[in-house]
Amino acid sequence: MNDKPTRIAIIGGGFSGAMTALHLLRNTKQNLSITIFEPRPVIGRGLAYSTVCDGHLLNVPAGGMSAYADDPGHFLRYATTRDATADERTFVPRMIFGDYITGMVREAIEQGNSNSSVKHVTETVLDVRKKDTGFEIEVSGKKTFEADQVILALGNMGGRKPRWLQNVPAIADHYLHDPWQPGAIESIGLDEDILLIGTGLTAVDKMIELEVKGHRGKIYAASRHGLLPRPHVARYVGLKNQAEIVPGNALKAFKSLRAQVVSNEAAGGDQDSWRLVFDGMRAETQNWWQSLSLAEQKRFLRHLRTYYDVHRHRMAPHIGEIVDSLAKSEQLRVLAARMESVEADNGRFKVTLKNRHNGQTVILTVDRMINCTGPQANIDAIESPLLRTIVGSGLAGRNTMGSGLAVTKTGQVLNQEGNPVYGLYAIGPLLISKLLESVAVPELRVQVASLADLVLSEAATA
Repeated sequence: MNDKPTRIAIIGGGFSGAMTALHLLRNTKQNLSITIFEPRPVIGRGLAYSTVCDGHLLNVPAGGMSAYADDPGHFLRYATTRDATADERTFVPRMIFGDYITGMVREAIEQGNSNSSVKHVTETVLDVRKKDTGFEIEVSGKKTFEADQVILALGNMGGRKPRWLQNVPAIADHYLHDPWQPGAIESIGLDEDILLIGTGLTAVDKMIELEVKGHRGKIYAASRHGLLPRPHVARYVGLKNQAEIVPGNALKAFKSLRAQVVSNEAAGGDQDSWRLVFDGMRAETQNWWQSLSLAEQKRFLRHLRTYYDVHRHRMAPHIGEIVDSLAKSEQLRVLAARMESVEADNGRFKVTLKNRHNGQTVILTVDRMINCTGPQANIDAIESPLLRTIVGSGLAGRNTMGSGLAVTKTGQVLNQEGNPVYGLYAIGPLLISKLLESVAVPELRVQVASLADLVLSEAATA
């Protein structure tokens, strides 16, 4: 065995980055020197699990959240040490899952093993450059590090501020572009009226935070379709957990899913049968996605993606009850509308929207606006100096769909000519265009295990 350690840089310390490091340590027989570049002081939380609001629950029950695919009960055993009443159907607070991951990482860093070490660098990576052998990584302050292999685990990323905000500079501080900015919700007055721009899971999180603090003002949530994520249900009755997806055609695939739902209901299943049908398709979704032509993939994204997402990425049952209560009390109003303009109006925002269904103009006057559009996929719109630099230099190419990087399904990055860049890999949301499903723990835990095996295999032959 070569005594010189293989230097592996993992850029990003959320779930994907942390779990890749743990899988590398778990499976290696080689000497590894792993450096995780993560500006946050703690590795393993990322955006989703950094929340300090105990009202934020996982949107997958505890029985499906193990970090290790080969040990399905791993997280549940941990969860019961925090809450003895938890079982496989419990939707536990996201903070607990964050503690679970960070605890494993902390132990790995403190203990290491006879062959390997893990180091946490709290710097932002600005550039990665290919050298004759390996890579040079530049962080803020022009400081550089050397690595033999680099893994891009950047997680979910936001986009740039909207152009229409430039028209209201006097009250721009009342617009919250980063919905996860610490202390942002606490600064909102209890009686202020809020506009959430977006109606997905990020918007739901903000609704929960406002509800927890006892907010009394109006909450508006607007998006092009005006659809909220559907809630999970406590149990399914009389259903078939099976879904057959028609390959090669996006519309026919979803017609077949609908037929399965109708069949379940006709056979005595309840009206929630679509949930189990969606769950049943998960194992085949990535293969189905890759069976589609580029034209069919674009057709899906243009016409079906929004409807797919609200059924696939659901709320915990209790969260759904809170959102439903806010709507029934008329404190919450959800709009299917497009943003037309924003103006300053005596220290407030005057927002003009156009209703999607009837084309009528809707005018709202609110005290605050919060960007809840969720993760950005378009490389050119993402606020990431690193991605902008490596794509601009040609080290990494754009995906043909215009979102994410050009990669193989195993995560190896392709350069702008479409050739593999040996030693450069990506994981997580950067692979969405290639895999469609690349953000949830059940899929990511399989991806990180496979990627770790690939990295170790290629390191062994270097």
